[in-house]
Amino acid sequence: MPKYTRSSRGELEKRTRNFQHPYQMIHFLSTVTEEEFTPFRNLAKDYLDGSRAPPRRLSRSSLKHILEDKPRNLIPRVVREFESYSDPNEVSILGGGIAEGIGTIVGEASHLLGLDVLKDAIFGAPKRKPVPLTAETAAFLTDMTYRTVEKRPKEAVGYTRLEDYDSSYVSVWQNDTTSEIIVTVRGTKLSAKDLISDTKILFGKTDSKLKELDETLYKLEERYPDQKFDIASHSLGSAYVMSELEAHGSKIDDLFFFTPASSPLQSNNTLDIYANLPNATYYLNTGDIVGDTLRQRMSKDTLQEHVYAGGYRYAPWSAHSLSQWYPDFIENSYRPPTYNREDVGDLQPDETMKQDTEQTQEKHLS
Repeated sequence: MPKYTRSSRGELEKRTRNFQHPYQMIHFLSTVTEEEFTPFRNLAKDYLDGSRAPPRRLSRSSLKHILEDKPRNLIPRVVREFESYSDPNEVSILGGGIAEGIGTIVGEASHLLGLDVLKDAIFGAPKRKPVPLTAETAAFLTDMTYRTVEKRPKEAVGYTRLEDYDSSYVSVWQNDTTSEIIVTVRGTKLSAKDLISDTKILFGKTDSKLKELDETLYKLEERYPDQKFDIASHSLGSAYVMSELEAHGSKIDDLFFFTPASSPLQSNNTLDIYANLPNATYYLNTGDIVGDTLRQRMSKDTLQEHVYAGGYRYAPWSAHSLSQWYPDFIENSYRPPTYNREDVGDLQPDETMKQDTEQTQEKHLS
């Protein structure tokens, strides 16, 4: 049944769906520039002062937020609206909320001003889709690399850790079935070295080299000259991996970037390359402020084909976490079930099972 709302004239009319799914609106608010958002503010102001009538009823408080707030600051309010609505795939919200107001203004602005520039910003957003098992496994193994070398598991989720390659930042794992290799690189811990590296990225550094990662990759290439390997990394670790692509790119198969770090002060040319690597998959959360800049440099093809979006999280540290990319039960899912038969005692065969008759012989049960 079509969804309808009441216009400013009191008439029922069919809703306009400018955004095809909720994440498009959230993505748009997290990446839109101030220049692109100015027409939204102008129309919100016109609706508030009465110089233009909105095509549907919108609340004044919502219009005021659109007029005055930064687009990113609107996201938590929009998310709450989506969470309170019964149909999570329906973007338009009854009651004239912020989501309804933004959707209305997109339709008006596109009609009045021909804002084609907004089309890619809106419809280039990736749809939410399930994270593949390979990525869940890569995220879990990367999370294990945050542990000290002594506390990392020797075996996990179908992989064995190759202990000869261990370092503070890096682990190397080999698939028990296929012998494929994945290198995992952790991100920031609360250490002076990590915090200094983060600060350098914040101020525009793009060549964040990590000596132990470089040495590990050379060792792997020497030991496995005919084999490519995958690399999974998180946060600051992704910056280290990106800095190794020129030297080791020919030996890398798939890249898993989990909430990679970036900064608006970094070179746009470099960001354009890192944000659109053909063999990379990016795992991003709109609530994560660390990866905003990289996401803004992604092409429409990258957003649609190479990005997985995490569920919006209000807390920045939660939106940046690795644990959002794998289920809690991932370790147990790789373990065969075990049974404790100590309480059963000795099982005795049923007396009838000892009988040998013509019927059992005919059925070859003897």
